[in-house]
Amino acid sequence: MQGVDIREYGAADRAACASIAGADWVDPGGSFYVAEHDGQVIGCGGFAFDQAGEARLVGPVVAAGFRRMGVGRFLAMYAMRAASRGRTLRTISARPPEESRAFFEKLGFRVASAGDGVVEMVKKLEVCG
Repeated sequence: MQGVDIREYGAADRAACASIAGADWVDPGGSFYVAEHDGQVIGCGGFAFDQAGEARLVGPVVAAGFRRMGVGRFLAMYAMRAASRGRTLRTISARPPEESRAFFEKLGFRVASAGDGVVEMVKKLEVCG
């Protein structure tokens, strides 16, 4: 995405990501990234592996003034590529709030289960070779 850079999340990004994500923010585990525009953090997202080695997309969350501009998609795609680097992943999951369901469906995720305002979604990844 033009004008937006993605880099690894660091401790100095905590306040910016907490401001974007709101009260639910906790420092992420796994691999996490920030999207920057003109030196300003405008989005956060990444992935983590569970104990079984399954990948889960975490976020993305995007600052209000930068939503619907492709930043979330850029972060999500970056994280999914990073999660599969050096591994053979067949699926990646996500647990977005219900209001983000359409965003994840556009990325190719499908609903596995839903309830209490949270949706469990899964995306099959193409495996080549």
